[in-house]
Amino acid sequence: MKISVDEAQQQLEEVIALAQQGHDITISGDAGTVKLTKIPTTANGDDHGWQSIFGVMKDQITYVEGWDAPLTGDQAKEIFGEEKA
Repeated sequence: MKISVDEAQQQLEEVIALAQQGHDITISGDAGTVKLTKIPTTANGDDHGWQSIFGVMKDQITYVEGWDAPLTGDQAKEIFGEEKA
């Protein structure tokens, strides 16, 4: 469904209800176009299932202290080879 900002403002409850039913709503105005769409729910009914993935690997990933330290010139040459002119 494509509507203008003015139409969306006048029919806001109807527009939201349609989006909740799964209809994609495109709203266009002078500032641009946006799409209103329903976010899929997870099995437990959480509307923000994508947020539940944050932290799932907490304490599962280990790394060596200093893994992000800058390479010395010799280390860089060893890994990447001699610098080309």
